[in-house]
Order: sequence, then structure tokens, then C-alpha cells
Amino acid sequence: MSGRRGTRNTRNTGNGEAPDVVEVMRLMTQTLTTTMDNQSASLTALIQNQNGNHNAPPPPPGGDDNGNPPGGGEKAAWLNLLEKFVRLKPPQFEGSSDPLVVDKWKEDIDKIFMSMRCTPVQRQQLVVFQLSGEERKWWMNSAMGLDQNTLTCAQFCERFDARYFQVTVRHKKIKEFADLEQVKHMIVDDYLDCYISLQRFGYFMTHDEDKSARKFENGLGVHIRGQGISYCFPTFQQVVDSARATEADWLRNKETK
Repeated sequence: MSGRRGTRNTRNTGNGEAPDVVEVMRLMTQTLTTTMDNQSASLTALIQNQNGNHNAPPPPPGGDDNGNPPGGGEKAAWLNLLEKFVRLKPPQFEGSSDPLVVDKWKEDIDKIFMSMRCTPVQRQQLVVFQLSGEERKWWMNSAMGLDQNTLTCAQFCERFDARYFQVTVRHKKIKEFADLEQVKHMIVDDYLDCYISLQRFGYFMTHDEDKSARKFENGLGVHIRGQGISYCFPTFQQVVDSARATEADWLRNKETK
């Protein structure tokens, strides 16, 4: 039978693949590597411009059971995830002895994660990326011997809370919330700000709408609480709105006297 016209000669190179296929794969790998290098450089510049973070972009978590690093596709996906995270302008943590500041940082980071799809391990990598200065050194020492490819954000937070939320400090904040009242010269909105900032430490006292409304109401100044709003409103926001209106009337009457 005669040979077919137009049939290409696909002699093997010794590794079972045709020369043109090998060359195409080499070029694709080279292009992907160049693209990721460029993306990494652009991302580094973006990171520094967005919030002054001078940490190098963290490596992608993962790899195979033999300790080999992730492949090109995983690296590209990680860089895309990191870029999205940076563009959301996550706050850096530079350390603080104030538990409210520390808790606010964690809360802000959690809000960003709510808009992202990432694994617990990826979250850990991204959170650590936002540690700055001495806090980053602390974590590097604390994480020695830990497998960064399996360490989750929850496990990081356990160590983080042990450092920044000592039991004595937490109990102090719980007592502050339990004793919180609208003191003299404090307007309703100032009292509200204090209430919201401390509520996270006493959540067990205000875990439903009614308990939260009653706790806020009981702490209002007598000049407001005694004006007939007590236990009239079922929701927290209704109590706040009523307290503001009552305070406005009280201030107007005070000015006319």
C-alpha cells in the first residue's frame, strides 16, 4: 500500500515525543515563567504603593508529598489571589498593647476574607503577610518547626491570641463592658461608640437582639432612661434612635431654661 501524501515525519527524539511538541512545551513553560516573574514584580510594586508593605510576596502554599514546590498553574493562581487581597487594602499589624486595636485589626482582615474565596491555609499565609516589624519577627520565631503548607488561619490565631489577648486583659474588658454606663457629659453617640467597641468582649451578655437592647438601655443616663423609653422598644436600633431623640429634646429644653 502506497504511503499517504502529506503525512508528517514524527520521528521520536528518544523520549517518546516529537521534536515540535517538545519545543512548543519548552516555549510555553518559558512564557509562563516570564509572565509570572513579571506579575510578581508588578505585584511587589503594587503592595508597596498600596499600604507601604515591604514584605516580599509570600510563596504559594502547597506542593506534593515529596516536598516539590507547586506547579506553574498553582503559582499563577496564588499570585492572582494575592493581588486581589492587596487591592482590597488590608491593614498591616505593627503591634499594640490595646486589645481593642488588636481585635479591630483581626475584624478588618476577616471582612476582607468574606469577599474572597481562599482556603484556611491560604488565609494564614495572607494574614502573616500583613505582620510588620517586630510582629513579623515574633511569628517567624513562633512558626519555627511548623509546616507552613498545612498551618491554618485558626491555628495562627490561637498563637496570636495567646500573645495579644492575655486572660487578665480580656477579663478587664469584660468588666468594662458589664459596668459601662452613659456618664455625665457623654452624649448618646459617644456611649454607643464605647458600647460597640466593648461588646465583642461581652458577647455572651448580649447574644440576642433583646439582651443587646436591654443592656444598652440600662446603661443610658437617668435623664434619658427616665423619659418613658424603658423597655418600650424590642430592637437595639429602636432603642438607640429613641435615646437620640430623647436626648435632643432634653438638650433643647435645657437651653431654654
